[in-house]
Formats: sequence, C-alpha cells, structure tokens
Amino acid sequence: MGIKEIILNALFPDKVVCCSCGREAVVSESGLCRDCGMGLEMFNSAPPIENIEGYTAAYIYNDVSGSMVKRLKYNNARYIAKILADAVKISEEWDVDVVVPIPLHYKRLAKRGYNQSEKIAFGVSHITHIPMAANCLKRTVFKE
Repeated sequence: MGIKEIILNALFPDKVVCCSCGREAVVSESGLCRDCGMGLEMFNSAPPIENIEGYTAAYIYNDVSGSMVKRLKYNNARYIAKILADAVKISEEWDVDVVVPIPLHYKRLAKRGYNQSEKIAFGVSHITHIPMAANCLKRTVFKE
C-alpha cells in the first residue's frame, strides 16, 4: 500500500458508510447505520413451499434489505455480499450437499462484471464449509 492509500484510509476509513442508505455514519457489525439497523428484519421462519424441503434467507425483503441488495447489484458494492452471507442461517437439521447461486444470463454478467448471487453463495459456502456449485444451473432467458 502506497503513502497515498495510507493517507486516504486514515482520512476516509472503511466501514463508515451504511450499506443500505449509503450515508456516512457509524455503522454496526452488519454494516448499517442506527436508522437502517432498526428497519432491518431478520428472516426467522420459512413458510412451507410444496416440494421444497427447506429454504432460508438473510432478511425479510423491505426498504432496508432491498436497498442493500440494489447497492450490491447496481452500485458495485461487492462488500455487501459478505454482510448478507454472514446473516444467512442454515438449519443443522438439513443435510445440505451444495450451495447453488442463481445464475445471471451471460449478457447481464458481461455488463455487470460479477454475479451478486454467486458472491453471496461464496460467502455462505465459506462460512458453512458446504461446497458451492456455481455451474449447476444456466440462465437461458435474457430480460432487459
């Protein structure tokens, strides 16, 4: 790291921007300012879906979590993937073989440069030690 980066990091340290609203603030471990942290709802129980043994999510989708996802997808805020992955809880009762990210169409992947779902899945795989299988699914339909 050069002198310029050291000075910039001293003046503008990491983790002072809320990962939901984007405002400069003192943020919690989850990367949120106080206001956004109060609006975040953990995903605690999954209503049953026919033919699905179980599923999970980090948060209930609302303004706060939605803003986090949008910043990850559209504002190149890749660091948010780790924050979301840290919040995913996988039941110990499940016999999970692999973590599978939802793929992007190759045109969307080329435009964005990364798959946000794969970034989150990588974090979940790393935390849980469950292997990730990124090439199990293929998106064939492109929607603008």
